[in-house]
Amino acid sequence: IVRMWIERGDATDDLSRQHYYRRAREAAERFGLSSLATAALSQEQRRPVTRDELQKIRTETPLDSLAVDWIEGFRHVESWQKALSRLLAFGPIAGSPSRVRSDIEHESTTHLTHLLNTTVFGPEDTVIAEIPAGSEGIEPRTRQRHGLNASTMGQVLAIGLETALETLGPADTEELEEFFANGPIMEPVVAAVFARAASHHTRRSYDEAVHISYPRIEQTIRSAARRIGVIVIKPPRGHNGGVKSLASVLADLEGALDESWRVTLKTLLIDPLGVNLRNIYAHGLSGLGSEIDSTLCLYTQVFLAHGI
Repeated sequence: IVRMWIERGDATDDLSRQHYYRRAREAAERFGLSSLATAALSQEQRRPVTRDELQKIRTETPLDSLAVDWIEGFRHVESWQKALSRLLAFGPIAGSPSRVRSDIEHESTTHLTHLLNTTVFGPEDTVIAEIPAGSEGIEPRTRQRHGLNASTMGQVLAIGLETALETLGPADTEELEEFFANGPIMEPVVAAVFARAASHHTRRSYDEAVHISYPRIEQTIRSAARRIGVIVIKPPRGHNGGVKSLASVLADLEGALDESWRVTLKTLLIDPLGVNLRNIYAHGLSGLGSEIDSTLCLYTQVFLAHGI
């Protein structure tokens, strides 16, 4: 399985190759295959997505052209507030649910990989899913595609932030706190934490950025849901009540939140077939927080402050 992901990355010339190398590295680490984990990491670092590469392929698709122009725009930003605002330029990065599902439905009858059963492994060598071939596998493969979309766009967003860092230098926490505090649903304590996380990111302290941000991301989603009448606690059964899972809260937001954004939040935070940031870090199933994961957390923070 690990070799398959590495080979798939080696054979891929577009932005998705980093996703394959990451999958290989994560699988190797779960199985204790240190040499293969090192090989996957080496390929991931040897073949990063660069601005020059994006410039070279900009004429191939509208997305690549847009991405290059968007990244270059970070060279001219005047403040970190404006730089962070640019993260939402591509909208919900997991993609349109209807469009992604339509693509998977088409591929289910034409692509060889969709004609075979697929086993998806998760942390601690557990099997996350057995994806059946054909039409029965459309729903889980759609979720996987949302995850691939988000991971790929995470690479682009990270390059944009790195470009801003070259222009602006590390961010001032007070400036960032003002930016987050101006969000319509933001609580002061959350704005302060989001500002610290963003400041850590601009100092390349990605592990710190990830670990202080994701609990407040969940807090903000629960707070926003509560404001529109979504129940975020479980009614008592016998003597026990409790808090509803984040997955349940996001499910209950269907119809209340734009569906593309709701699916993007689900993909980024709690879907085992997606990026699954909240669960991976909350349960200690990852190594040090990465630049891409920190970028995706920061993207989520900006959406919750100014996009929801």
